[in-house]
Amino acid sequence: MKKSKQAMHTLLGLVLGLALMLSAYSQPASAKPIKLRYGLSFPRTHPFSKATISWMDKIEKDSGGQLQIEPYWSGALVNPRQSYIELTKGVADIADYTGSYVKEGFHIEKAMRLLFYGVPPNSVLAYRVYNELRAKYPQIDAEFSQAKVLAKFSMSSYHMLTRKKPVRTIGDFKGITVKTSGDFSHFIKGLGGEGARVPMSETYMALRKGTIDGALASYEGLKSWKFAEVVKYVTILDMSTWPSGHVSMNMDTWNKLPSDMKKVLEDNISYYSQICAEENAKADRLGLEYANQKGVEFIELSQEDLIKAYKVVEAVVAKAAERIDSMGLPGTAIYKDARRLIDEYTK
Repeated sequence: MKKSKQAMHTLLGLVLGLALMLSAYSQPASAKPIKLRYGLSFPRTHPFSKATISWMDKIEKDSGGQLQIEPYWSGALVNPRQSYIELTKGVADIADYTGSYVKEGFHIEKAMRLLFYGVPPNSVLAYRVYNELRAKYPQIDAEFSQAKVLAKFSMSSYHMLTRKKPVRTIGDFKGITVKTSGDFSHFIKGLGGEGARVPMSETYMALRKGTIDGALASYEGLKSWKFAEVVKYVTILDMSTWPSGHVSMNMDTWNKLPSDMKKVLEDNISYYSQICAEENAKADRLGLEYANQKGVEFIELSQEDLIKAYKVVEAVVAKAAERIDSMGLPGTAIYKDARRLIDEYTK
């Protein structure tokens, strides 16, 4: 009887040991945390970065700690001017970028950045119109085929910020040099000024040194980039854009992820876009408060001058649309549908 009990205990021990071994071998390969390098153009204190921190925390929580994202702020990993190209080459696993800064491709995005002229900041409207256009014109999403999109976010409206010369009338644009990008430079040129391609990270010093007279920038930049310290005037233009800020993952990195981790990222695309919009709106309010503290003067153009300015924008967008029509892309159709939807949803 004693030997029988000993044999039973030995057998149970063997069974338990085997079970533990099988359990160890059956653990999924994804049990080891996946570390992802995220190259950002913005400093850690920027509103977009605050939204990014919330998103990274949520991704880690939703993935059960399997996805761990390491941020590299202020261009420490990727060059802000080359972030999309460097992302596709694998310099970073994730990166933020704007299509207007990419030398090749993104023809629709570059041509349509001025579509929301005359529309005050409204992320709900921007996403609604943009998503309807995406559904109708698959060519919009096709521009992003080189990387996996993790979020698109609507930027705040742009206004004219100037150092010494106030822009009080349409004629005051003449002769000034302004930090712009993409077709915004054609808008400035159409008003008699000159556009200058200056990265946002270098704009403060360019304004301070006087190498540029002003910048097309948002209210949030008055505080987040400290522009209110080096400009005296803000002329209200309400030059809004459709969602033109993007976050994407290198396609090789994406393809290597387990399917459950891909789902976590895809399930959080709307979340990331939404908190970016919320942080932008909050930052605009803080930028206005900071500018008022610094004594910055806010200027409203006359209705007559605003109409003249928007006529210049219309001409720029129409020409850009025709340019991409010649590439076999539906530029004019997108332009007309966008303005129709904007008019319909703002009545």
